Amino acid sequence: MSTDHSPAVHPDAAVRPPAVPSVAGVSTPVAVRALRKAYPGTVALDDVTLDIAGGEFVAVLGPSGAGKTTLLRSLTGMVRPDSGRILVGDQDLTALTGFARRAAQNRIGMVYQQFNLVGRLRVLTNVLMGRLPGLPARAWLSGRFPEDAVQDAYACLERVDLLDRAHQRADTLSGGQQQRVALARALCQRPRLLLADEPVASVDPKLAERILGHLREINREQGLTTLVNLHTVALAARFADRVVGINAGRVVVDGPAELLRDPATIHRIYAGAVDADELLVALPAWMGTAS
Repeated sequence: MSTDHSPAVHPDAAVRPPAVPSVAGVSTPVAVRALRKAYPGTVALDDVTLDIAGGEFVAVLGPSGAGKTTLLRSLTGMVRPDSGRILVGDQDLTALTGFARRAAQNRIGMVYQQFNLVGRLRVLTNVLMGRLPGLPARAWLSGRFPEDAVQDAYACLERVDLLDRAHQRADTLSGGQQQRVALARALCQRPRLLLADEPVASVDPKLAERILGHLREINREQGLTTLVNLHTVALAARFADRVVGINAGRVVVDGPAELLRDPATIHRIYAGAVDADELLVALPAWMGTAS
């Protein structure tokens, strides 16, 4: 027997045009100062300093193990740096503790390579999980959510073209559809900063274009500051305003995405990379792996 609960909404809510936008128009700047994080035997981030303007769409590139994921996890507060500062808007995440830290983290949306959906639950319920931190315990214990949260969730699903799947089990969707549900869940948080860690690594090229297209449209329409870790130079060049290249924990490239037209830029980002399969995926077709 399914343990999913239908939110307290009118039965025809799934086909009504959602009236409530899920994300307020915000443009939050991000500043990273001398960030360092080391693990036994490796330095994941080494004196990383970045200034990201509110509303920018930034692609982060680099070989496996370069520090890309550690950077994004530091920005969410999931990883505490050994030193340095992270400012999101006027809040210093590295200085916050307790409730204040959790409240700040709740305003940072994250989309992972693995979808992290609950397969037996409906798509709508998975999206509503993005609102759980701000809801009373009785809402998520009973599975009955406030009307405004439900309407936000419908609006988020409409934004990623999945409104018609709202009452379908998540595990019946394709991989590309599940990733779009994960994006809708992040948007349901009403974030002021949106992060995505290799969000298209597990889907085919056509779906990758569609998912990044959604991210880019949301970024432009909402002014939502967005950082995306990518494994493909061509996608970064097509969708990003700006590219940050990380190699061995250090920022080696930081500038407009047009820099990726220069082979020297790509060489700096992937210097020392030895995984031929990774390079085959990462490098643009005009460059090849032998350049």
